[in-house]
Amino acid sequence: MRRELNVNSAYILYHRLRHLLKSSIPLNTDSDDCQPFFIIGSGRCGSTLLRELLNQHPGLIIPPESYSIPSIYKKHRVYGTLPWKDYLSIILGEFENHKEFYTWNLDLAQCKQKLLELRSTDQSLRRVIKEIYERYARANNKPTAYWGDKSTVNTLYLDHLDRIFYAPKYIHIVRDGYDVVASFLDHKLLDTIEAAAMRWNSTVDYCTLYKKKIPSRIIEIRYEDLVKDPATELNKICSFLKIKFYEGMAKSPKHAATGDLMHKHHQAVRNDINTTSIGRWQSYFTQEEKNRLYKLLSANRKKYGY
Repeated sequence: MRRELNVNSAYILYHRLRHLLKSSIPLNTDSDDCQPFFIIGSGRCGSTLLRELLNQHPGLIIPPESYSIPSIYKKHRVYGTLPWKDYLSIILGEFENHKEFYTWNLDLAQCKQKLLELRSTDQSLRRVIKEIYERYARANNKPTAYWGDKSTVNTLYLDHLDRIFYAPKYIHIVRDGYDVVASFLDHKLLDTIEAAAMRWNSTVDYCTLYKKKIPSRIIEIRYEDLVKDPATELNKICSFLKIKFYEGMAKSPKHAATGDLMHKHHQAVRNDINTTSIGRWQSYFTQEEKNRLYKLLSANRKKYGY
């Protein structure tokens, strides 16, 4: 499916004026109270491993990273006054046109057709997102699964997610900032110590503030604890999500098949769960680099017990 709409400024302005006295497409409706969960963190923090462990639960499903929810929230604010059909072309197109959406192995044409059949009172951004994730669940033989998302880009947009969904839950996985920075640089995902340190600091700062604001909706899991004792940490998460713990979750996800695992920086997920990456920074950085890292990260590392 491709976008069917060539949106221009005059078309948008026309529909904004036309809907001044009418409601635009809402973020959500009272008829749809879906409550997804989100794995959040800095990136290179063990979030992919956590996703694959949770995906081993027969009642949970988390697709490849979508990267798209923050951007479609912004699209909604611009195009929310358009007719439903045109709005769907833009929102679904934002998902499908992302360069890594192919890893979902999902055709959104049927998704769009079902959404086009909705009554106007059921139309919302939340309903669109829900349909995409539920269709992914059905395509992967988990039609009734509790669905979640693992896109670390969401971490700085929890306010957007709170506006879209009904009381979403957040699983914040934290890893020692020194090891996070080393992993970002080693896989060439970020270019400098400063950029990687800023990523880690900004995410832990934001999650700390959110936890103070709404502590009941966020749980924090340390990567180091997860790889040392997966069953204990996964039990905590299941309790938080109000689902029964499943023993098979704690096994190494050697046969994980989520689409984005083909990336080189995700391939270690299929290895036996181990602790070899803990403290890897000590041999990775020079003393001068360690000194720089100390200045950048020491305050937040101390807060998290590192």
